[in-house]
Amino acid sequence: LYDKVSRFGRNPNNNIEVAIKWAIEFDMISQAYTIGQENIKDRFLDLVKTHFDKHQTKFSHRIAVIEGVLGLEDENKYDIRKNSEDIAVFKELYNLELSQKIRPSYILLKQNRNSLNHANSIKIISVYKEEFRDTYYNCIDLINAASEHKLR
Repeated sequence: LYDKVSRFGRNPNNNIEVAIKWAIEFDMISQAYTIGQENIKDRFLDLVKTHFDKHQTKFSHRIAVIEGVLGLEDENKYDIRKNSEDIAVFKELYNLELSQKIRPSYILLKQNRNSLNHANSIKIISVYKEEFRDTYYNCIDLINAASEHKLR
């Protein structure tokens, strides 16, 4: 156990990757999906936080907006009962090139997570693992590339 736990360190992003690999290794795939999905939203939020700042969006609303931006195939399905600041930032972020690139992988990740967590899965575990690797790392690679580009 010490050897496994010693893989964790001070780098939060590295710790998330270690936790995901751990979950996959021990067939805790729904946990990997949960950690992965939350990490994608958090990392995406870090990249686009200036959009929220200029609209003065409440911090508590930001993750809900990000979930809509990444998780909805149709922008017209966004809950119009939201306040005007949330709607404005949603529309701004929904059509970003990065959002459009991430969305297909994120949606499959979200669907698989819901399927696993609500016990209505029709896939075998190896398919969930493969699809997790494909979708999660595609999203992370896109976020990393955008982050590197932003830093230049």
